[in-house]
Amino acid sequence: MGSAPHEPGTKKGGVQDRIPTSRGALIVAGIAALWIVLFLLLNRQRVTVHFVFFSTRVALFWALALAAAAGILIGLGLAHRRSRRKSRS
Repeated sequence: MGSAPHEPGTKKGGVQDRIPTSRGALIVAGIAALWIVLFLLLNRQRVTVHFVFFSTRVALFWALALAAAAGILIGLGLAHRRSRRKSRS
């Protein structure tokens, strides 16, 4: 029908169409990977994390990762709640 031809080996809307192949994207991915490795290496010291009913000792990067994950989940939950309120009005 009226579809544009694709390169051989790729399907329209397939995974290969969504993979960034530009040099800039690869550089950004490399810098992000390096940053993550440095973050892990620089935050290996053990710290005590106090929860409401207990405490535990973990590497600092795990405590930071847990705090970031909790923040993301709370943010997503609030955004979802806000979007549901707007759709009702």
